[in-house]
Amino acid sequence: MRWIFENPQLLLLIAGAVAYWLNERRKLKETKQEMEQELAREPGDDEMAERTRRIQEEIRRKIEERQGTARPPDLPGTVRRTPPPMPAAPPALAPAAPVVVIAEAGTGAAELERVMEQQRHYAEQLRALESLSRTAPTPVNVAAVSAFAAEPAVPASSGRALGLLEGLRDRDGLRRAIVLREILGPAKALQ
Repeated sequence: MRWIFENPQLLLLIAGAVAYWLNERRKLKETKQEMEQELAREPGDDEMAERTRRIQEEIRRKIEERQGTARPPDLPGTVRRTPPPMPAAPPALAPAAPVVVIAEAGTGAAELERVMEQQRHYAEQLRALESLSRTAPTPVNVAAVSAFAAEPAVPASSGRALGLLEGLRDRDGLRRAIVLREILGPAKALQ
């Protein structure tokens, strides 16, 4: 008992801590009761309409910020103008005209013609290979393959006379065949 009279500041500190704890507990109970009452109460039509309006305005503002067309907030007493409505459908585009390449007599015309002839030849070979792969999915038709091997992969006028299969055996020939398949084949979006 003598210790209590000798240390009154410790006693006051302990009493203050207990009083603070009890006060916080009481506030927590009151807050909890208020929240339960708020949740139990159904919002009125006016409150819901106001809340919906605020949410819609916030969404519009964020969309405008993202599009870079943010406008300053409305000042009190100003009239807000809405933009005119967008048309239902975009205007029709003019049909695309086919592109025609005309080889003129001049520098590079002979080279262009040679390249075009080479591409036509590759396209014919590619069509023949595709038809062969469709008709004979089982063992390879040796006669057909040897017929392809006898055909030159490049026109004889260019100086190279490699067979199609021989051209696919080396790395560059295989790469060329893949590129031609990509160029001359159907578009990826249509496959």
